[in-house]
Amino acid sequence: MKYKLFFVLCSVILFVGIPSIVGAIPASRVAANAWQIRPSSISNDLNAVACPTDRLCYVVGGGPFIGGNGVILKTDNGGDTWVSQLIPVTNPLRGISCLTSNLCYVSGDGGALLKTINGGASWTRLGVGTPAADQYYWSIFAIDAAHVVAVGNAGKIFRTTNSGATWSEMSSGTFNNLTGVYFANGAIGWAVGGGSLLKTINGGTNWYPMPSGSSNFWWTADAVTQDLVWLSGGTISKSTDGALSSTAQYSTPGVTFR
Repeated sequence: MKYKLFFVLCSVILFVGIPSIVGAIPASRVAANAWQIRPSSISNDLNAVACPTDRLCYVVGGGPFIGGNGVILKTDNGGDTWVSQLIPVTNPLRGISCLTSNLCYVSGDGGALLKTINGGASWTRLGVGTPAADQYYWSIFAIDAAHVVAVGNAGKIFRTTNSGATWSEMSSGTFNNLTGVYFANGAIGWAVGGGSLLKTINGGTNWYPMPSGSSNFWWTADAVTQDLVWLSGGTISKSTDGALSSTAQYSTPGVTFR
């Protein structure tokens, strides 16, 4: 049976392996003591994780406060050990998206956009004109090797169609900070943050608001299909109609899910 890795990000890294089919898990298999602490050997906040395989994962972070040094960690043994990567920026890093074990894109503060094509052996900084010191790219998603979308503060959405060589700003129609972006396929995707929930049906060229974002402060979106979408923020919510509407599945007072 195939197992997946799930990580909780903080100053330590934790993971647990569970069967892919959640409905088949006996309750005893998901006990709290099934989680294992994996020290990261750093004090930085860890903000996002991407696992191209069950054993290979990358984690990005920075801080612990705004202005702190950025970091990328890599494990190739399921989280038992982590190795810090040499990167060309000191900015805190917020998002990561990996298409393969070798090809990953990273986003962060100060206009930071990075790319590796050799599994983290080297990282290249990508340009969006002249990166602004106050521009944060909170999240990034690689649709394929050439098409990548990054979202950030003040409603900024940037898109590349040539593997990061050049980027173009897309109109979002909002000034809310966008903290999450996810695509179900090459055409359909969502961007969320600050009370906004946006959708594209043409690969990120055009974006329009969805009604279920008006009263909810979502942080992230994740799609299983173009219809089945999970949203997290003040609640963990589920949509079965492409985020046209959503139903809360879980919430904890005072807790924001990211």
